[in-house]
Amino acid sequence: MVPGELTASEILFLNRHGFLDDEIYDARFETSAVWKDKARQLGFDLVLGSPCQKSGHRIRTRAGHCVQCDPKKIAFVTRHNRPGFVYVAASRHGKILKIGNAVDTDQRERNLCNHQYGSFSDWIIIASARVDNRGQTEQAALRAMSHRMIEKTYHKDGKNQVARELIQAPLNEVLSAFALAIKTDNPQQMWKHQRLADFNYLI
Repeated sequence: MVPGELTASEILFLNRHGFLDDEIYDARFETSAVWKDKARQLGFDLVLGSPCQKSGHRIRTRAGHCVQCDPKKIAFVTRHNRPGFVYVAASRHGKILKIGNAVDTDQRERNLCNHQYGSFSDWIIIASARVDNRGQTEQAALRAMSHRMIEKTYHKDGKNQVARELIQAPLNEVLSAFALAIKTDNPQQMWKHQRLADFNYLI
């Protein structure tokens, strides 16, 4: 999903309910049979579709229900129990690391830079793995690093935001927490940067 296709109110709605801008599948130009199958295969819980008849809302569940008319429908879709990627990202400028989860790591990397997450625009994903429960596994890794986490404010969508997934720690500690978290969640498509040592900011 390209975040630029979303309106400000749609972005606000997604963020309010715990979804990031790129965690929605663009179904506007596909038949329902096609986008329902693709969204399921790719692990998207929400789609951007045609306007609903009641209020003209575009955000729907994979089953086609308008979640803006009935936000309770979001209770039936949660990114915490859906497949996707858990990743480790690094900012050379900030000398800082981040653990997160995403459906599409390439898109997430672009978004981190474009949104200047934590006030840094040079984010690069340095390790990732596809798992069955991306949100739960991300949270397990973050809990293991809770004593090393810091917060930074940054400006996004016209207001100050707080980045809470930033980690100041030796790279080996972060990668160990990452590896331990994904170990029990059927890790697949595991990948790491060829020059990981370049991102060890605290030795």
